[in-house]
Amino acid sequence: MNLSGKRVLVTLIRRDGRNQAVLLSTADGSTELVREFVGLRTPLRMKFSPDGRYIAYDFPAGGDSHDWDVFVMSAEGRNSAWMVQHRGNDLLIGWAPDGKSLVFESDRAGNAGVWLQPASDGKPAGGAKLVKGRLGPRFFPVGITRQGSLFYIVESEVMELFVAEWDSQSGESSSSPKLLGQIGYSSAYWSPDGTKLVYAGRFGPLGTGYTAYSLALVIRDWKSGAERKVPIALSGVGAFQPRWSPDGRWLLASGSDARGLHGVYRIDPETGKVTPVVQQNGRGDSRMFTLRSAVWSADGKAIFYRRTSGGRVSILARRFDTEEEKELVGAELPASILGSLAVSPDGRWLAFVSGSEPGGLSALQIMPAGGGSARELLTLRSPDTITQLAWMPDGNSIIFGKGIRTGERERFELWRISREGGSPKSLGIAMDGRTLFGLSIHPDGNRVAFAAEQPYRSELWVLNDFLGQQPRTAN
Repeated sequence: MNLSGKRVLVTLIRRDGRNQAVLLSTADGSTELVREFVGLRTPLRMKFSPDGRYIAYDFPAGGDSHDWDVFVMSAEGRNSAWMVQHRGNDLLIGWAPDGKSLVFESDRAGNAGVWLQPASDGKPAGGAKLVKGRLGPRFFPVGITRQGSLFYIVESEVMELFVAEWDSQSGESSSSPKLLGQIGYSSAYWSPDGTKLVYAGRFGPLGTGYTAYSLALVIRDWKSGAERKVPIALSGVGAFQPRWSPDGRWLLASGSDARGLHGVYRIDPETGKVTPVVQQNGRGDSRMFTLRSAVWSADGKAIFYRRTSGGRVSILARRFDTEEEKELVGAELPASILGSLAVSPDGRWLAFVSGSEPGGLSALQIMPAGGGSARELLTLRSPDTITQLAWMPDGNSIIFGKGIRTGERERFELWRISREGGSPKSLGIAMDGRTLFGLSIHPDGNRVAFAAEQPYRSELWVLNDFLGQQPRTAN
């Protein structure tokens, strides 16, 4: 809000795709343009200086960059210049009450920390200094009081990767799930030859909440456990689900490119180069943030994915050579939903999860991959749900996750069902207090990789008198 208290500084995303910072009148709702931003991205935070002369904001450092910096411009939107520039992510928190420094968060020291940037007349007045580090990867500033206290929220959102083994003939678990370590907000997927796992590491922006987070692929050698990180020019929104192509040359995943355009992308696992397969046209495209669950066809010549657009959710098939799209299943929201997809190894069948409201039904269905009628293999009623799907390598059965909620407690179990239907059989693999993300069956059929999320936790903290401390300068 400006000094008069009568106008609020906000960002607007216009229907024509323009991104603007405007002053919004609290009296009549009229707007006055302050600045228009190039591209499809907007600042995460914008703050007036205490004297009202300047506006600080954060923004991507360059055209294709996923690194964020802090800028300052005049209150009229002119003479924008870097205030904080560094490799990595620097996000605005706010001005110190006396206006002599900017407070920002940064991952430049390897973890989330609060930093001070001395300022004078809208320009840097010395080097940035670390006030408090090691705040965790999920740090959300609330604001700075007039007395100089910083309130912030720390969230716990831990995703862990497990591998469990079973006897594919008897269908019984032969060991407890083995923890491989923490990963990003991602599922994991076996390579076609079974020698590697791919998943995502998660990197800033730091406390951006619902906004996109930048990604790096992690390719793990199964025998040695060695990991290779491959940065990619994509941001993820929600869970990232990379999938190997049948020939092992490519990966497929949904996300947003450097311009903020959401879509399904083909990724080179060696170089990290991304190529759009299907992509929204711009901010006004109704498919924005709605392309999910992309999977390859068995021959690698097409993809299947889920799209939500204009109150309708659909499963579509899209060929690479002709770019022809075909809707296989469609339903109207919110009465019906469509979830996880999985293509049979022989390419003949597409399995998917559907749901309906009211009643809270969750169904596992299969249909011909080329289109046709779907049939239900299994239906569960809330609070039980069918979540993730994966075909066994022989194509005769499907592994699925069964989510169970009792009050506030969550549990998931892995089950197996014939593609012909019948009674499902438990694999004896279950976890309490966790949510299942993704399933991938090893080509030998004797082990499964999956990600599981620990229960969400949020804490409110306060950092008192940090502006009066003598902060130390980091290298």
